[in-house]
This record gives sequence, C-alpha cells and structure tokens, in this order.
Amino acid sequence: MENHDKQSSLQAETTVSPWMTFFTPTYNRCHTLHRVYDSLVNMIKPIDDGKTIDFEWVIVDDGSCDDTYTLVKKWCDEDKIPIRYYFQRNQGKHVATNFATNIAHGKMMTIIDSDDSMFDNTLCIFWKEWNKIPDGIRHKFKGVTARCIDPDSGKIVGSKLPMQPYYTHPQDMRFRDHITGEMHGFNRVDVMKEFPFPVFEEKTHFCPEAIVWFEMGKKYLESIVDSPVRTYFRDTGNAITRGNTSNRSRANYHLW
Repeated sequence: MENHDKQSSLQAETTVSPWMTFFTPTYNRCHTLHRVYDSLVNMIKPIDDGKTIDFEWVIVDDGSCDDTYTLVKKWCDEDKIPIRYYFQRNQGKHVATNFATNIAHGKMMTIIDSDDSMFDNTLCIFWKEWNKIPDGIRHKFKGVTARCIDPDSGKIVGSKLPMQPYYTHPQDMRFRDHITGEMHGFNRVDVMKEFPFPVFEEKTHFCPEAIVWFEMGKKYLESIVDSPVRTYFRDTGNAITRGNTSNRSRANYHLW
C-alpha cells in the first residue's frame, strides 16, 4: 500500500477464493454509495455442484473529503459482505482501477460506479452466461457484457442485439452492428492485468476507458447478452458515467 499513497484501509470479512470482485472507484459519493452496498447485501449467490459462488467488494476512495470513510467503516463493522476499502490521494479512476486489478482476489472483475445499483440476480446471470460459452473457445473471451435499465422508463437502454448468443468484439458491436446504449459487464482479471490503463502525467486525472476496452477487444471476444443487470442512474451532477453514451463511446474510440 505504501507505493500507492494509501492513507487508510478497512476490511470486513474476507472470502478465500471469490469468483467475482465488484470494484467501486468513488469520490465524494457517500450520498449514493449505499446503492451499491444495498445491491451487494441482497445479491443472490449462484450455487454450482453444491459450491457457493462468492464475491468480494473492493472500494478505492479517490481522495474523498466527505464522510465516505465513516460510512464504509460502519458497513465493515456490520460484516454482512466481504469489503476491502483503500484510500488514495486524488489521481483518477484509471489509477484506482489499475490498483484494484492488482489486488483483486476474484478471477473476474466488474466495475460498478458509486451512484448505480445492481440487480439481485446479477451474479447469477454473469456466472450462467460465462459458463454458456463453450469450453473449447472460452479462453478467447475476456468476459460477458449485459444490459442496463433506465430507472425512469424501466426499459433496457439502447438498441436490440442482432442475435443470441452474440459473440463479438466491442468495436464491431458499436461500429459494424451499430448497437447503442449503456451496458455493464465483467472482465477476466488476468486480461485486465494484461491491459492496464495508461497513467499519464500526475495532473491528468482522466483517461478514456475505451483506450483499454477497445485495445483489449482487438485480442479478445465478449459475449453480449440481453439480460439486464444494472440500474443506470443519471441523477448526480458529477456522475462517473453520464450523458449520451453512444456519442461518448464514439468519442472514446477516436481518442483511442
């Protein structure tokens, strides 16, 4: 932790070998972070061959000056789910993501923003869809991507998928098949370690995520499914993901 400027850390119960690491980068979001916590407390764990498929929650606090630490400490004391909290001076989501990738205990990792919530069956959907990919080709995939729900309309955000199963590269999904809309998925941790976010000069606190996702997608496929797994809120002024997601994806692609 010393070489990552950690000032404090917290930990609730640990799980020996979780399949999934839910990772939340956060900055001054103690007023919305409960959405993620409540989601994970209520998360249904899949059972496969009598074995429970477990998860952990890693929080990297990117220099918050609100009551985030106090809030997370209360949750750690409740000890309802495995939580690991780390504090870093403000450096940006991309730096926090690299750190979380390197310390993740899970084989898979999904980034859930600090103002959104997951459905109770999200982990079950991810587990089921990952294992639907045939064994012989699963090594060619980086993960599974699913859909998001608009909390106002209750409908899936974006256009319909052309087929199921839909195995594709993210560039092809957006620019060949013209699939629009915010999505949410997970990636293999080993693949994320293979493609870390570039860290620029210290004052640059933003890195377009597409720089990594599209580069990763040149090598690996993903399975896109129509099942909704996340509620995509847009009610916070400094939301990490907001605005026209289709335009943002295109802008990020050209930056990449």
